[in-house]
Amino acid sequence: MRSTAQAHIRVPGATHKAPRTWRRLSRQVWGRPETDLAGRETNMAEEQKDDQPVAKFDLEKETELRFEVEAHEMVQLELLAGMAEIFATELTRNKRFTFDGGSKVAVFTWHGCSVQLRGRTEVAYVSRETPMLLYLNCHAALEQMRQQAEREDERGPRVMVVGPTDVGKTTVCRLLLNYGVRLGRRPTFVELDVGQGSISIPGTMGALYIERPADVEEGFSVQAPLVYHFGSTTPGTNIKLYNKVKQFQILVIKSSQTPPSRRWPSGIVARLALQRPGVMLCPRS
Repeated sequence: MRSTAQAHIRVPGATHKAPRTWRRLSRQVWGRPETDLAGRETNMAEEQKDDQPVAKFDLEKETELRFEVEAHEMVQLELLAGMAEIFATELTRNKRFTFDGGSKVAVFTWHGCSVQLRGRTEVAYVSRETPMLLYLNCHAALEQMRQQAEREDERGPRVMVVGPTDVGKTTVCRLLLNYGVRLGRRPTFVELDVGQGSISIPGTMGALYIERPADVEEGFSVQAPLVYHFGSTTPGTNIKLYNKVKQFQILVIKSSQTPPSRRWPSGIVARLALQRPGVMLCPRS
């Protein structure tokens, strides 16, 4: 005689069917068996993804696509054809790059390209007026200095990018560093702006040896950076300590840039913020 307890034993690995009452109720609520619920959720996610606005832009040579991502949104960028770069980092074709809310991105092309944006942007437009030619000329001048430094066995050029907050100092540094690395150089990026701390955290000064172009989404790799703690986001709170830490940092960087290292002729790109109009805190070396 078959017992009631045996009827409810579940064998490991066996498929367990839901009671008929639950299957009937699921049909009334969802209009389909409960086994399709996972598929229904997947389809809903795909429909939400397809609801994102998609825009395609065909860029002519030496033009720039500029866009800003809405807050709490994400935008995906894809290079469909041609060649393009973001802050001197080349884009891979048919690969989607994701940018978070608040990002400001400029896609530049030297020869023309087609790109696609998926997501909500505050603004997106193509500009024929771009400073990229000026940046390239600056990079060419630095490269001539590096070649001269190699011939004469001297240190490479030292560049100081100075300006108030949020004017594009980090972008200029990233462009010059990326173009240098793409030619096989190994420049050093020096962060003297304690207010932002792009290498570490605010309140610190740091240096980073650049060995490969910055990632489109993540930026430069920050493995083994040289970081010094200052303790404030404003140098004026203790200008003597700021100058002392800065001078010690420069001495350490100099000691690491000795021939025949590739860092010796590659030079330095430093970033420094203006504390108030007309006042700079520049190192002498």
